Amino acid sequence: MENFIFSFALSIILLNSFTLSLNSTTDKYALTSFKNSITSYPYAFNWPQNTSVCDWIGVSCGLKHGRVTALNLSGYGLVGTVAPHLGNLTFLRYLDTSSNSFAGILPFELSKLRRLKVMNMGMNSFTGEIPTWFGSLPQLEELYLFNNTFVGTIPSSLVNNSMLEILHLYRNQLSESIPHGIFYMSSLRDVRIRNNSLSGWLPNDMCNNMPNIKALVLSHNQIGGQIPPNIWKCKRLETLSLSYNNFNGNIPREIGRLRVLRELYLGYVNGFQGGIPIEIGNLSRLEILHIDHASLTGDIPSSIFNISSLRVLSLVYNNLSVVDGISPPGTSNLSSGIALRRLSLTIGAFILELMAEVNLPSWSEISQASEGLQWNSTAATWENILARLARLETRLVEHERRVAVTHSPLRPEPDPPDHVLASLGRLEARLDASERRAAFAQPPPRPDPDPPYADWQRGGEESGRQRAVLTAATAVQLICFVLLTDIFCVIN
Repeated sequence: MENFIFSFALSIILLNSFTLSLNSTTDKYALTSFKNSITSYPYAFNWPQNTSVCDWIGVSCGLKHGRVTALNLSGYGLVGTVAPHLGNLTFLRYLDTSSNSFAGILPFELSKLRRLKVMNMGMNSFTGEIPTWFGSLPQLEELYLFNNTFVGTIPSSLVNNSMLEILHLYRNQLSESIPHGIFYMSSLRDVRIRNNSLSGWLPNDMCNNMPNIKALVLSHNQIGGQIPPNIWKCKRLETLSLSYNNFNGNIPREIGRLRVLRELYLGYVNGFQGGIPIEIGNLSRLEILHIDHASLTGDIPSSIFNISSLRVLSLVYNNLSVVDGISPPGTSNLSSGIALRRLSLTIGAFILELMAEVNLPSWSEISQASEGLQWNSTAATWENILARLARLETRLVEHERRVAVTHSPLRPEPDPPDHVLASLGRLEARLDASERRAAFAQPPPRPDPDPPYADWQRGGEESGRQRAVLTAATAVQLICFVLLTDIFCVIN
């Protein structure tokens, strides 16, 4: 009986040692095959064959089994394809090959990475369609495929990833509509699919099942229909970007119920009707508001100028007006604690110069476009405007005199202004000519910023100290094996 127990224990030890050796060989072969598929890499990228894979650059191993659990090769300047052997790293939880020059398609063998939680293939040159096998990765939480050349549709199989939280597919060549099932994934908190050719519409009940969504960025597509009124049910939404699309109808007033919204981009949508909902003034945490080129009419709600967190306000190229009783920028409304850094309103060149002269320490930039917005003000305010225009005329005359002396001495100097109204006419003509020369009348569209995505450096949870513990544990196992072998020989 004792001999049987001893023999069984010895078999377990031998089997464990053999399994560890086999698994290490499997991971090493998979990574070596992956490296062989790379056609160009810097000299610093070196995986010595005489060392453990756990010591290779960008590789992290688990403590329990010594298997590769993370591969982080982001930004190494690698050129080549992704070898299918990478799918043999079955303990891999984190894979990041972003910011390289990998090309070709993603091999089907990667579907064997059943423990994968984060996959980042962004900023490469991958082609073909987004594989449907992504839906078979049960533990996938973050998927980054941005800045590639993927074509076709977004696979509906992604709805099978019940743990998916982050989906970044922006800057590809995806077409057709977004699978409606994606809008029913309660786990999602960050969706960015901007800069594609997506069409279709957003489902009316899209926010009924997205309680955790914080960022929804669908700009620069061809999505139509109306913005769903139940958008307010996405109560944790902080960034909403729907600009450069084909939406129609009114901007839903329910947007004003998004209490934690910080950034709102609705510009360059020619199908909007009506004006800016007054409820937008209820967004007490709003920092950026862009509704440019949206064919909006009516009055700008006065409550917008009372949002103390607002830093950027851009409403250019609309047919908006500011009602009587609201002070122009630089007076009471904008000097009561508002942190505005940039104001873009279509109010004409003259107002720009006057606004630029306002000495508010919280303003760092004030810009404008051409005509369209009319500011209703009192007579006393307009007298101040005309007086400042006269001073501006004097400055312009002095500038032209200096330019004439430098570049064209024979050019006659302009006559000084006779009175304020005459100076206003001359100033307008000169500024119009200057705008034509500088092509200032239509500034190029400014794309919505992409907020920075999260830092995914998670793969180092098993540190070098832990690998040293693993090596020591393995050594103890080998010593025990030798001792038990000697005892076994003595007994027999």
